[in-house]
Amino acid sequence: MHAHPTQAQVPALPTLNCQVCLAEIPASEAASSEATDYVAAVCGLECYVQWQAQTGAVVPEPPPAGEKAAEA
Repeated sequence: MHAHPTQAQVPALPTLNCQVCLAEIPASEAASSEATDYVAAVCGLECYVQWQAQTGAVVPEPPPAGEKAAEA
């Protein structure tokens, strides 16, 4: 019979804290946007909008599906 691993035996997944509400979120689930000098992780759309308002960050919208971004 196999023993079930205890919580101490299961490796912890990397986590981040939301930049707005400080909620702990799995790193793989964090929505992130590059800011001027760092990457801001937010837990969802509401915190993303609040983060943009607080920082004045302007994040470019991706081009519509099927269109290429304009080359500089």
